[in-house]
Amino acid sequence: MALPLLLSIACFLPVQAESDSSLFGTEAERLVSRGMRHYNNQDYGSAFRCFRQAAETGDAYAQYNLALCYHKGEGVEKDLREAKRWYREAAEQGYVYAQYSLAEFCRCGDGGEKDMSEAVKWYRAAAEQGHSGAQNSLGRCYENGSGVQKNAVEAVKWYRAAAQQGHPGAQYSLGNCYANGQGVFKDVAEAEKWYRKAAEQGDETSREALQKLQKEKNMPVADDLISKGEAFLENQEYKDAVECFLVAAQMRNAHAMYYLGLCYEKGLGVKKNSLAAQLYYGDALALGDKDAEKGWERMFRKNEKKFRQILKFARQGDSRFYLHVGCAYRDGLGVDRDAEKARYWLRKAADKGDLDAQRELREMGEE
Repeated sequence: MALPLLLSIACFLPVQAESDSSLFGTEAERLVSRGMRHYNNQDYGSAFRCFRQAAETGDAYAQYNLALCYHKGEGVEKDLREAKRWYREAAEQGYVYAQYSLAEFCRCGDGGEKDMSEAVKWYRAAAEQGHSGAQNSLGRCYENGSGVQKNAVEAVKWYRAAAQQGHPGAQYSLGNCYANGQGVFKDVAEAEKWYRKAAEQGDETSREALQKLQKEKNMPVADDLISKGEAFLENQEYKDAVECFLVAAQMRNAHAMYYLGLCYEKGLGVKKNSLAAQLYYGDALALGDKDAEKGWERMFRKNEKKFRQILKFARQGDSRFYLHVGCAYRDGLGVDRDAEKARYWLRKAADKGDLDAQRELREMGEE
């Protein structure tokens, strides 16, 4: 069984488990095997000649590998038109990976003009053979009306087919469909399910969507808890207030975090703890709470020693403080503004998976 020639020449290029050689056991099959050996030994010129000879007999697997050689320029000068020609030869024989690659060529305009109708044709051919990438792309075409009439129900059909095979992009898109009631009845639980599946595969966009969805779902509950907490504060029932704010803060409610910062700063219902107050104010500030900015300024503008304290913890590798130090440098809170230092600390937080830091960097114009 022959393995695919190339595993990573472009994000859309396929990985196949075995050869589809139509001349199994013949000279064409032996040529492909020989070409693979040459390729693995990085003798790309000899590999190309073997694939070419086998491709000219009509062997689809050889045609696909030959297309890959032209696509990347290994063993031959890069030539996208020739790559497209050989992808088409293999695609027309039903070779699923060539069909998907040809669809991508048509979509991008590689080796010729962009042609979304032609792209849809080959996406569909590959999708009907179970190619998850083609299914996801076909769903996107139906969602956007690219090369085909918009049809949200068809989009959901193909997203689901790819999502059930574990395609993270399709899982995210299917989650969006359920979150927005697009092509399906709105179903927050289903949206959450598909966002989570994609997030578990490391898809950051899905992680952000999942957090946003959970925040929106929790918003009425969190608002009610904050109202109760404020009433407890007014009645000086501080421990009950703190309990309300803690539950709301666990739902990532920024104003609840602000109130916890205030309670720790003043010693209301909890023992005074300036470090805990700084953390809660910083978290609330990162989520956009305006009152938290006042609390942060109150703690740092009059006492630079406190800022140096959290800076020290951050420098010692305590990642809880990276975001807060970055925001402080960005806004000049307790320290002179310094955009470069702000980016440095925000990047460190973002690299640790802090979604708030990632959002702050995007707002500063960084990807």
